[in-house]
Amino acid sequence: MTTLKNVPPYDSSKAESLASPELLDGGVRLFQAQLASAAAVPQAIWEANLSILSEMLTFMSHRMRAQAEFCGHLGHCKEIAEAVDVQRNFAQSVTGDYSQEVEKLSDIARKNLATFSAIGAQCASALGGSGKLAA
Repeated sequence: MTTLKNVPPYDSSKAESLASPELLDGGVRLFQAQLASAAAVPQAIWEANLSILSEMLTFMSHRMRAQAEFCGHLGHCKEIAEAVDVQRNFAQSVTGDYSQEVEKLSDIARKNLATFSAIGAQCASALGGSGKLAA
C-alpha cells in the first residue's frame, strides 16, 4: 500500500516527456479516429436498415394493392376462361414484381456495403496506418 511516506518526489523531466507534442498529437488523432468510427458506423447501420425497410414496405403496399385489384377483377369474371386469363396475368405480374424487387434490394445492399467500406477506410486513414482501432 502506498502512503505519503512512500511517494517519490515530483520529477519534472519525466512529466515533460509524457506530455511531448508528438505523443499528445498521436493520442489525439487516435481518439478522434475512434470517435469518428463510433459515430459513423451506427449511423450507417441505421441508414442501411431503414433504406431496406422502406423499400420492403413500399413493395408490400404495391403487392397488397395488386392483390386487391386481382380479387376485384376475379370477382367480375363471368366465364371460366376470363378468370383463367386474369389469374395468368396476375401470376406474370407477380413474377416480374418480385424479380424487380430482388434487384432493388441487391442494389441497396451493394450501396450499403460500399458505404461501410468507405467508413472503414476513413477510420483506417484517420489512424494514419500506424494505429489500430480499438475493439
